[in-house]
Amino acid sequence: MIGNYGVPDTKQRAGPVQPLQPLERRARVHQGGHHLRQGQPLKILAVDSSIKYNRRSLHLQRPRRPGHHEGDHGAALATTSSGQPAAESGNTFKLPFGNRGQNQPVHNLKTGQSYITMLRTTVTRWTARRCPASEELFVNLNDATNEGMSHKSKPYFTAQLHPKHAGGPTDTEFLFDTFLDAVLVLGSRGLSIGQAGEFDYLGSQAIKALKEEDIETILINPNIASVQTNIHRSRESQASNVYYLQVKPEFVEQVIKRERPDGILVSMSGQTALNCGVELDKLGVSEKYGVKVLGTLIDVINYTEDRELFNDKLPEINESITQSEAVESVEDAVKAAYQILVEHSMKGWKEVEYEVVRDAATNCLTVCNMENFDPLGIHTGESIVIAPSQTLSNREYHMLCETAVKMVRHLGIVGECNIQCALNTKSEEYCNIEVNARLSRSSALASKATGYPLAFVTVKLALGINLSVLKNSVTKSTTACFEPLTTVLPRCRAGIWPSSTTVDELR
Repeated sequence: MIGNYGVPDTKQRAGPVQPLQPLERRARVHQGGHHLRQGQPLKILAVDSSIKYNRRSLHLQRPRRPGHHEGDHGAALATTSSGQPAAESGNTFKLPFGNRGQNQPVHNLKTGQSYITMLRTTVTRWTARRCPASEELFVNLNDATNEGMSHKSKPYFTAQLHPKHAGGPTDTEFLFDTFLDAVLVLGSRGLSIGQAGEFDYLGSQAIKALKEEDIETILINPNIASVQTNIHRSRESQASNVYYLQVKPEFVEQVIKRERPDGILVSMSGQTALNCGVELDKLGVSEKYGVKVLGTLIDVINYTEDRELFNDKLPEINESITQSEAVESVEDAVKAAYQILVEHSMKGWKEVEYEVVRDAATNCLTVCNMENFDPLGIHTGESIVIAPSQTLSNREYHMLCETAVKMVRHLGIVGECNIQCALNTKSEEYCNIEVNARLSRSSALASKATGYPLAFVTVKLALGINLSVLKNSVTKSTTACFEPLTTVLPRCRAGIWPSSTTVDELR
């Protein structure tokens, strides 16, 4: 077959893909057999140049939708026959003996994970240093040869380690699920007293991040006046399809049934969306329609939402908590506080917050530290919050920072979370109040105070992209794996004192 494999350059982020010239061979197009089969709405075009039967079987086990290969398809699988295929923007060379056999160790350079897989490699390519448009993705741990590349701006990658035969191992079958076709975003509800447009701002960032990855975005948001539901299709933060429905399980299930998204984001729009996501999991909706919760898993969210589970989890890493007891009846309440209720006084303690980001490779960032102006006990969403903290010592700051990172890693959060601590500055005693495994009103403040796009980065992490490979969307050149610095500068205006009229005189 002679043909070209290419991806349309719709964003003008890189030059056109150089055409490949595979071996001359008759091409066969497989779409699951001689007839089209019914299924979920995802079409995969398989261009067969000696495709293995098990590879086709693995695709048939996954969601797809019927259609002709001339139409639009959500993904393409291109295979090459044996020999020496040409490589885009690079050269290939033949291995002296080849890598053939079971249980071969292959390392993923992006995630840091290693896999035991089956290889049958005779030809490899030079590393990404000779391929400016691509970067190395997989390497063989035995001889450091290349086993896969990924394009820097276009949504495709190559791999020589996926299960070609049914003999296994099967730990790399996830490669067939890498590309997402559509994601459902649970948007913010209508504005209410005490809540401005923070979640609308964060949700717009999330939609922008999804569109940048060429993922179809379905939004549920009842607020017709929000930025998220803006009807101008040219906007970067405009969803592909918008449903003006309440963020409730029964409505969300109907949208999932109709749109059949691959994933769902529940941590972008406050407590309402988070509660809805937890309820959908209890009802089995996600499992029923094959929708993956992106980012932090529901089990981890339950640890942060259920006070009893939270109190049981933190002592596992020797972290202090506020003493409490969960009750479900009047009798249990009487036992917990029989006649006299004695509580630990926290009068005069400070409430401190940290916005922490973690990716799937356990890399953590403390993006922002904030201090509540109002006393402990007043809800942080109703309190005056100062970023950065003005009254913490260096020792106190880093002590709480290390605690926040320790908690996030232990809970297994992927994405962004808000951690609230109470601190006694007289004794350095502290306790952890709660963890919000979602974007909050404090997240919007932290994002604007530091210039770090928290919601944008959180979505990228939920899609499996790690901090080490993310670019800073503000500078466009530096990495997103950094902790921004915030400071307070005094502003002195000329004429503020009667005897001074210029800045030089003030000095």
